[in-house]
Amino acid sequence: MKKWCLLILILAINSAFANEYGLLNSKYVVSIQENYQSRSLDAAEGNNTDLSQFSSVFRVYMPFNPQFNLSLWGAQLRTGGDPETISGLSDIQVSASYFLNSINTVFSLKTNLPSGQNSLSLEEFATATLISNPVFQMRVPTVGQGFNIAPGLVWAGQLSNTVAIGLGATYLVKGKYTPISSLGEFDPGDELLLTLGIDHRINDSATLSGNFIFNNYGTDTFAGSEQFAAGNKIVATLKFQKFFQFNELVLLTRFRSQGKSDVLGLNIQDKVIPDNFQLLSQYTLVFNPVWRLGLFAEARFYESLPRNWTGGQLYGFGIAPAVALGNHFQIPLNLRYHHGSLGNDSGYDGFSTTLGITLMY
Repeated sequence: MKKWCLLILILAINSAFANEYGLLNSKYVVSIQENYQSRSLDAAEGNNTDLSQFSSVFRVYMPFNPQFNLSLWGAQLRTGGDPETISGLSDIQVSASYFLNSINTVFSLKTNLPSGQNSLSLEEFATATLISNPVFQMRVPTVGQGFNIAPGLVWAGQLSNTVAIGLGATYLVKGKYTPISSLGEFDPGDELLLTLGIDHRINDSATLSGNFIFNNYGTDTFAGSEQFAAGNKIVATLKFQKFFQFNELVLLTRFRSQGKSDVLGLNIQDKVIPDNFQLLSQYTLVFNPVWRLGLFAEARFYESLPRNWTGGQLYGFGIAPAVALGNHFQIPLNLRYHHGSLGNDSGYDGFSTTLGITLMY
């Protein structure tokens, strides 16, 4: 039990892909997801904005042995609505992890391979900036970037029979690329990511876990001149998980905050990303080995800033039915709807649907 508690904590801190699929087994996983998302903002002054994205996401997870695994991610997207259309491939992301059991440490290496569209027109770049706004939570928030590489490690230790702690660090080296065809080369600043995780096993069916993330960003350079230095970001998450035989309840709260950024060309400081607070609950009903149903509810609250799409609150709900055909094949479906307001009394409506196929062998 001690070994599995440590491994669960390490995976939760280090690998979003493993965390999404619960990959504490030795199965290979191939997943294809078809996503459609629409976002509609109805401003009080009549300046409405409609944005949509259709995306196909491909994932592969390959555990070659209990210590070493490799994962691959790629996507194709097409935007719609009022902004200029973007259509094409995103960058391919490859990550590898090695678990050294003797010291309870995972060593990871993640890379971003520049296969997606860049050198955009000014209108396309405006669309790319829009879909990257975290308030919209697009499944594919970026198109083409440069070659990135991120070595990292996570260590976990047992404080008692019921409490485990994990510490992680990742350094992301970002490569140059040309986001706008008519302008110069962009060299994004490197990033440092530090993580702290604590996992408390309340009893055999319930756990309480906390996670703290700190991001430090380097200075962005454009056309050979330093232009922008993003403020440090912190993310704090608290999650309660409980099983009722086969059914599962998850309650989560998350707070994100990013400091002021330096706009070096104008010699000013400005807060770009609003603080936000999230409450989320999900209950999964397992009717039998074939059918399960997830029920989802969420509330998000945003700090008000003197810029578009900040301030206000969003409320969402959704369902996630899934069919498992044996031990090797799953068909998940996810439907979500959000409603609320964002700044200047702008009404917000968002709809998301995902249909996938997952093969495990």
